[in-house]
Amino acid sequence: MVYIATLGLHRALVYTRVRRWRRARKGQRIFVGINLVYLLGWCIWMHPFQYNYFNPLAGGELEKRYEIDYWGLGYQKALRWIVEHDERENINVYMSNYSGHANYRVLHHDIAHRITVHDKMTEHYDYYISNFRIPEVRQRYKRGEPPFHNPIHLFEYEFGRGVMIGIYGPGGKDTVEE
Repeated sequence: MVYIATLGLHRALVYTRVRRWRRARKGQRIFVGINLVYLLGWCIWMHPFQYNYFNPLAGGELEKRYEIDYWGLGYQKALRWIVEHDERENINVYMSNYSGHANYRVLHHDIAHRITVHDKMTEHYDYYISNFRIPEVRQRYKRGEPPFHNPIHLFEYEFGRGVMIGIYGPGGKDTVEE
């Protein structure tokens, strides 16, 4: 898509150069410049989640239909939230995919030493974190099956297009916060 768009822009610029349409070339450059400034502003505003874009026509509850946080950057936000809101010295956390484990490994030692990450779901976990990336997990989330029936905290995107990642637990508060 980027190649086709770049090729089209290049051909349009060449066409206006050959025809010696100075105003058209200037208009094209202004249009491209405005578009680049807009995209740069979007990336800065959405950082670090700028890779998540959905067309407004896609509707709501995107996490039930798409891989929203497929890089799993929300896991770090969720792990930090858990440490800030849970005073226990040893917190058992289960995360359903590799992205969660990778984000756990880059946490600062002051935070990470309190968290024990489990590879398999046990009966004795304190928190389950999911970004709904795996289709089977997304199906369980849609149906509200355990552990999704006990939401503790859901992180919604600041621009309100859906849930990025959720924290669930056996003793969830059944409240959803932004």
